[in-house]
Order: sequence, then structure tokens, then C-alpha cells
Amino acid sequence: MAHIIANSAGRSNKARFVPLSATTSGINDVKEVVKVAKNEQQLFKRKTILFVDEIHRFNKLQQVHLSLYYRYPDKRWLSDKPCQFCF
Repeated sequence: MAHIIANSAGRSNKARFVPLSATTSGINDVKEVVKVAKNEQQLFKRKTILFVDEIHRFNKLQQVHLSLYYRYPDKRWLSDKPCQFCF
């Protein structure tokens, strides 16, 4: 599935595809991808597709933190502060 999305994004050149594995990545990796994605969006108007494989391997705190990026994409505080909204 990831290869299909990556090939599609690569052909159009309007989006950057970033694959991550939850077994080897953490929130710091996600923060870095988001930081680069925001820069590319501002400078080149290029979107980023983040594909997290095995997302169920993230613990609850990591999943909530990741979900904040797509629930509140315009919030600047997400990349600087730890998650405050865990249930």
C-alpha cells in the first residue's frame, strides 16, 4: 500500500511521501517530519503525506500526540510542547 501511495505522489510531484515505521520511530521523528512539511508548504506549496506503518505499536501518548497534528494543523505550539491532552 505504501508503495502505491509513494509512486502516485512521486509522479504528480505535488506531494512528498514520508514513510515511518512505528516500531523504529517515535514522536521526535514525527515532529521532524512535521517541521520539514511546514517549511515545504510555506516555501514550495508542496504537501506532505506521512505514512505510519504499524501505528498500533505507538503507545497511547504517542498516538494522541500524532493525532493533534491532523486535528489542529494550524497550532504552532504542537512542535514545542509535550502532549497535554492525554486521557
